[in-house]
This record gives sequence, structure tokens and C-alpha cells, in this order.
Amino acid sequence: MKEVITVHIPDGFLDFPTVAITYIMLLTYGGYVLRKTRAQIVPERISLVSVLAAAVFAAQMLNWPIPGGTSLHFVGGALVGIVLCPELGFLTMLLVLLVQCLIFHDGGITALGANVLNMAIIDVVAGHLTYRIFIRLFGAKDSVRATAAFLGGWLGLTLAGAAAGLEIGYSSSFPYGVAVTMPVMVGWHAALAVFEGMITAPTILYLIHKAPQLVSSETGKIETRRGFSLTSRKALLAILILILISPIFGVILADMVGYHEPLDIAAEVLNLAELTETINWTPLLDYAVPGMPAELGYVIAGLLGIAIILGIYLTLTRLVKRR
Repeated sequence: MKEVITVHIPDGFLDFPTVAITYIMLLTYGGYVLRKTRAQIVPERISLVSVLAAAVFAAQMLNWPIPGGTSLHFVGGALVGIVLCPELGFLTMLLVLLVQCLIFHDGGITALGANVLNMAIIDVVAGHLTYRIFIRLFGAKDSVRATAAFLGGWLGLTLAGAAAGLEIGYSSSFPYGVAVTMPVMVGWHAALAVFEGMITAPTILYLIHKAPQLVSSETGKIETRRGFSLTSRKALLAILILILISPIFGVILADMVGYHEPLDIAAEVLNLAELTETINWTPLLDYAVPGMPAELGYVIAGLLGIAIILGIYLTLTRLVKRR
């Protein structure tokens, strides 16, 4: 059980009641978000959601292998929660998780409700509220903002890990109960969330100084300039660089330390791997392209994910403009 330190839950870990409950929560919250944000869905905000989704997707491909056979990576829920309101942050992370799940089987389809609950709701809301409350109590100096963003990133991921521990522990499909899963998931995520906070804090400070109108947690509302677009050169260049360097972390260093996805390791140990493989429906499992070298396939998979997000952005923009 010591390897279970990731938030993405694969197929086979959750029983039917847990799957049903988490999907109901996903659909309920999703319906609430769509009703509340209906008037906010304009091309500029669709663009902002899309560029953040593309950036989070690319950043999550930078798996940092840890000796011992596991890894950590940036999640980004708290970051988008601080930049956006919780509702638009939810839509951003939902887009990332859908692409990861449906195209690359990163997180199981049966566990999609749980993964969305953990990373697109709990992580996003906790990060947003922590940041807002902290700067209201202690002011808006850069040192306070950095501390607030760090704590938002840390707490958001820690709570997401705790939620995953509850879901897995209460599932009859998993042989260990919450007495085992909760200490492992909370303990490891509390430690690894330091990395999350260390990325969230400087990113928020950078955005506040370069584009303060984009950070809703500062102003209480989302403002976007006309012309802000996913196709802006700076945004695309930064995302492209992340994709191009991602094989260094996800393939080369991974092979050096013998890295495998933590919950996939647990699936093999607990004889759940067969179910996980049976439910696999995509040839692009683990961001690999059949017949191509692993490094090249990893880059192509990343570019494909970004292209899908871009395609969704363009489609939604056209629909909104017609409306």
C-alpha cells in the first residue's frame, strides 16, 4: 500500500456504489456550475479557461520520478481556483481530466466521478477559499499573496488526497479499509503538496504583476481583455516548451528510476491490474503511440491533447458567437 500516492484513481479500485455516488456528485455540481456561469460564457472567458486547461495538461505531463518506483507531478486545481472563480476553475480541470481519461486512460472511466470530485471540485474550491480568506485577513502584500497561494496549493492537494483515501478505503473492491488508505494518502499528499504550493505561489505572483485583471481572487471578479486568446504567441510557446521537455521527466528519468504510476503498481500487487487492462479502450495508454519511440510518442501524445483542447475551445467560441 505504500506506493499509493497519486490522485488519479484507475479502473478497478471503486465499487459500484462509490462510482454511482461520485458520478451523481459530478453531475449535480456540474449542473449547478452551468446554470451559474451561463451568463459568463463569452469568447474571452472560454479562451482563458482553455489556455489554463492546456497549460495544466502540459504541466501534468512533467512527472518527477522518485527513487523507489513512484513519482509526483503538478496538479493545478488550486492554481486555477485562485486565478478563476471556483465554477470556471471546475470547468478548466474537468476539461483536463476528460482529455486525460478518454484519450490516454490516465484515470479510469469508472473513477472519473471521483477524480473530478477530488481535483476539479475539492482542490479548486479549497485553493480558492484559502487564498481569498488569507489575503482578506492579512492584506495583499506580495509576501502575503505568496504565502496564501502556497497554502492554497498545499491544502487543496492534501484534501484531494484525503478524499481519494476515503473513496478507495470505503470501496469494497479495494482490500484495505480507511484505517490504511487515509493515513497513507493524507500523509504522502501532505508531503508532496509542498511541491504543489511551491509552483502555485510564484505563478500567482507572476500573474498578479503581469496580468492582474486575470486573477479573480484578487478582484472578486473575472476580467478579460479583448484579444486574449489561446492562440497568443506567448501562451502557445510556453505550452509547447512544456510538451517538448516532458519526455525528459515522463520517459527518460522514469526509466532511470524504474517509475510506474503508483496506483497501477498497487493494482498489480492487489490483483486488480487485469480489470484495469480490460477496461482500457484507447491505444494511447500512458501517453504512448504504438510503433513509435517512447520519447517521440510522449511528445505526440502531448501535442494531441493540446490540439483536442484547442479544438474544443474553437468549437465553443463559434457556438457562443452564433448565440
